Amino acid sequence: MTHNIEAVVAAFESWRATRQSRSEAIPEHLWSMAKKLVPYYKKSHIQSALRISGKHFKAYCLVEDITTSQATISGFASATMTAAMIGVHEDNCELTLNGVHRSLSIKTSIGHLSKVLSAVEGYI
Repeated sequence: MTHNIEAVVAAFESWRATRQSRSEAIPEHLWSMAKKLVPYYKKSHIQSALRISGKHFKAYCLVEDITTSQATISGFASATMTAAMIGVHEDNCELTLNGVHRSLSIKTSIGHLSKVLSAVEGYI
């Protein structure tokens, strides 16, 4: 149902007809509807149908959900890694190791994560 582009176009048009001003930001629920179209339609088709800019489309619709995983590592109570795709070409993650007496937080690209893990391996 939410991957029906005609329904999303109608929702955008309804919002445009009732918004207070042209500078009013597109509501989050509309961005959520637009994001659900990505697997089913070409990006250019979505942008054109919804009449949204490529810049805004990338900022709101091409951001992947944040994923979090946890593991127990020797010497630390837990380790949490949070990874998110930000934009189209940037991939960042944060690795946090929580110990009894200390913690370590590292922000890096997912591509460099294996190098970071190798570097901290001797310390954990």
